[in-house]
Amino acid sequence: MRNLLGILATCLLAGAPLAQECPDEKATNVDARIDPQGHKSTCGFGFVLFGIGGGILGEDCYRQEFLYPAHQECQGEQLAFHYCETEGNVEVRLRECHCGGAVIPFLQIGVPTDCECGDWVNAGQIEDAQTRYCTVSS
Repeated sequence: MRNLLGILATCLLAGAPLAQECPDEKATNVDARIDPQGHKSTCGFGFVLFGIGGGILGEDCYRQEFLYPAHQECQGEQLAFHYCETEGNVEVRLRECHCGGAVIPFLQIGVPTDCECGDWVNAGQIEDAQTRYCTVSS
């Protein structure tokens, strides 16, 4: 029974650095963020005629927005007797946006009053990390 527990403990700790080799590093929290990309339009007071023109005063509207969820990264932040490793992936989302409001579709005539965005869709993945304890050698 004692040998079985020893083998089990060895298997569970396999891959973890020994205490004397421990990098003393932890995973760093990264906040969720929305990253606007592409052409920027102004939606608000203004006029569009056959797709030419736009708003002069109002909110900025980027063509695309990427949503990066909160996750953790290995950035070298120190924590004694720990190491940082990749835990898996988290999904990045994307949505398309445009100035809408009182604009007739296809003709592009009207007043672009607000930024309208579509549904979030999958746009790939980024790595997620985790902090783990280093093992003690005997």
